[in-house]
Amino acid sequence: MRQLNNTLYSERVKKYQVAHNLKEDDYSFSEQQLIDFFKGDGANIKKYIIDSIKHSITNAKDNKLKDYIDFDGKAKELPISYSAFDKTILSSFVNSKLVLKTAIDSKTDEGLNPRELEINQIVKILSLLAENIYMNKFLPELGTARVEKKIIDKKDTNITDDHLIAYRISKEEILYNWLQYLKKVITTYFANTGKMVAEEKIFQTPFDEQLWINIGNFIKNLSQLPLWKDRSMASTIFSGKKNYDYWREIFETGSSLDGAIVLTNPLNFIEMIKGTENFV
Repeated sequence: MRQLNNTLYSERVKKYQVAHNLKEDDYSFSEQQLIDFFKGDGANIKKYIIDSIKHSITNAKDNKLKDYIDFDGKAKELPISYSAFDKTILSSFVNSKLVLKTAIDSKTDEGLNPRELEINQIVKILSLLAENIYMNKFLPELGTARVEKKIIDKKDTNITDDHLIAYRISKEEILYNWLQYLKKVITTYFANTGKMVAEEKIFQTPFDEQLWINIGNFIKNLSQLPLWKDRSMASTIFSGKKNYDYWREIFETGSSLDGAIVLTNPLNFIEMIKGTENFV
């Protein structure tokens, strides 16, 4: 199981199995039981569990987004720093407080194990992001260095619109804010189909085909918003690093905190799940 790939976590699992005379492939105990067993070390066990989930998502072979993450934190060729990836995507999608009380191998045979579903579905979303925003669009040879400055200085002839879109949409403060709308696409779908799903468990609940279509449409429509390729905003809206609230205001109202009109309309995630031909 991918969820057990953290060494510190798997070591605790093995110790629990030995102490309870369980076979090494017997995972009939829960995360909560594991935490309860290692009294005094519960906080660390919880951290190992969450770290294992995050590691499984980040390093999954089928995670197409990982090719666009700067794991070293120094490169200027890739659009997303690992720090931003952790603070935005992982923190938005993986609930660090959730501890499961069902068996670690619960519903594994049915392909419905909660943690495996969580990993697989988040990885699929990351790959959709890669396919729609970065693959064959973001150019590593151009990278992220001084992009807005080059536009201001009229030295941007080699910066394609696709590259500019991918660069801007990946800024930490921007990324965090539009991810909240993507989560709303998911939670609202469950509510509208009559499913009561706790927000912290949405990724542990199987997504049906229509929800995947909605997610794909949202990502496509987001990437096609005019502001991402508007070069006149290089010296204003996209100059320097803004805070999270700055972009929250833009997405909620269409205007910046200083009154500049950035979007024709505030972001509406219901409109953004429509097919691209119907999105205005």
